[in-house]
Amino acid sequence: MHGSGDFVRSGNLNGTTLYNYGTNGNLWSSTSQYTTIAYNLEFNSGEFNPANQNARNNGFPVRCVAR
Repeated sequence: MHGSGDFVRSGNLNGTTLYNYGTNGNLWSSTSQYTTIAYNLEFNSGEFNPANQNARNNGFPVRCVAR
């Protein structure tokens, strides 16, 4: 498993405001938990949570992964 230092900390968009740019990152999973909740990878300098749950209307980016 890679540490959180291997990911771009792009922050997150909530409405029209960008939060935590350069310090935190959230990347959406393709897996939804409910119609309004989805899984996301959450990370910052002290935490790496690969199965976080968050509201689907938050503006998190996705990350393409090559096979």
